[in-house]
Amino acid sequence: AGKGQGDSEVQGADQRKAHGHADEKSEERGEGDLAESGSHRNRTQGPDQMQIEFAKKYKVIVVLKGAYTSIALPDGSCYFNSTGNAGMATAGSGDVLTGIILSLLGQGYQPEHAAMVGVYLHGLAGDLAAQTGSEESVIAGDIVENIGKAFRKIREP
Repeated sequence: AGKGQGDSEVQGADQRKAHGHADEKSEERGEGDLAESGSHRNRTQGPDQMQIEFAKKYKVIVVLKGAYTSIALPDGSCYFNSTGNAGMATAGSGDVLTGIILSLLGQGYQPEHAAMVGVYLHGLAGDLAAQTGSEESVIAGDIVENIGKAFRKIREP
């Protein structure tokens, strides 16, 4: 968990569990806070209505990591990520995602942009890691090692 610029807060699923907030719907969350969930459910049937309702009710951004990571915004909109692979369902991958989002917040990105860009970069770094080895061999450290390459790839003309 950590603070971004301003009053934005990022909490990973493990941090929420450790603080007893895994199922708690705190009224004290501030607008723009990010809560990354460890949910790894298949999202082929459309957005998770509970995710969207939670984001709207508590004015937070909710990231559900999975086959098609989804990002629900406080206005009720929901976005799905096109990058990433099954090899990223590994210990520490969610912590890497939380770190990327927090880093982007620290660099001045608006919370919704930090979430969307962070999720995309996380998945792209995982895809690059799988190209080097294989999906089955990807570990969280491989994702971290490929973040720089992912940034360079999205900046290519």
